[in-house]
Amino acid sequence: MISSHFQPCQIRNDLEYFEDKLNRYLPFFKSLSRIRQLALIEVCSYVGFKNFLSFTKLIKAVQRHDYISAKKAMCENKWSYQYGMRFQELGDILVTNQI
Repeated sequence: MISSHFQPCQIRNDLEYFEDKLNRYLPFFKSLSRIRQLALIEVCSYVGFKNFLSFTKLIKAVQRHDYISAKKAMCENKWSYQYGMRFQELGDILVTNQI
């Protein structure tokens, strides 16, 4: 059994890992609001960074600040069938910039 102390540390490490990757591979990532950054970090935590990079329509839409298209691209991706409702919520977060 994982101790309750380990879980928050592991989650924090995962978030830092994905944030670092996104900062390195997507130059525009730093210019996004913190809320939008966290939404993309969460997507990475579900699908993994390598799979996230295959979300080319989502990435291009976010880069253009076209968050409606970004939501559509995320919800039409094959991963949305596994994480459907949460991907809908994350898409809404991208559009509204609100949690």
